[in-house]
Formats: sequence, C-alpha cells, structure tokens
Amino acid sequence: FDTGGKLVQQTRAGDGATKVLVDQRERFVVIDTRGGEILIFSTDPLFLRQHHPVGGSPYGAAYDDRRDVLWLTLTATNELTLPSARVM
Repeated sequence: FDTGGKLVQQTRAGDGATKVLVDQRERFVVIDTRGGEILIFSTDPLFLRQHHPVGGSPYGAAYDDRRDVLWLTLTATNELTLPSARVM
C-alpha cells in the first residue's frame, strides 16, 4: 500500500505465513509456518528472492539489525535457533 492506502503490489507468501519482518536491506522476511520455510522478498519490485526450508515448524521471529541476524522459534522442537548464515 502507498501512503494514501492504495494497493500498489501484492504477491502470495507461502502456505501459511505467520510473521513478516523487514531486514536492514529493506527486504520482507516472511515466516511460513505451514510450509516450513523462510521466504525473502525484495521490495522494488516485490519479488521472491530466496526461500529456505526450516524444520521444526518455524513460528516466532525476531531480527537483530545491529548484528544482521534472524532468530527463529521452532514450535515442533521447542527451540530458539539461528538459521543458516546463507539465508540472510
């Protein structure tokens, strides 16, 4: 949406997106819990750039922009984890 509330771009984001974050490169980082993936979208244009499978049902997420690190909670294994460095 633009600042006036008009829809500008849209896209599908996985099978069950639960969280969306923005990283320091202004990309959308989508946590797809049902699909078991992290999806990374560029914003201009809105386009899926990366998808990374994650076991354990990823759900909660936090992005540390000082360290450029994505933290994930995995509900199936009751863990807090850092995905592979190649994701970000």
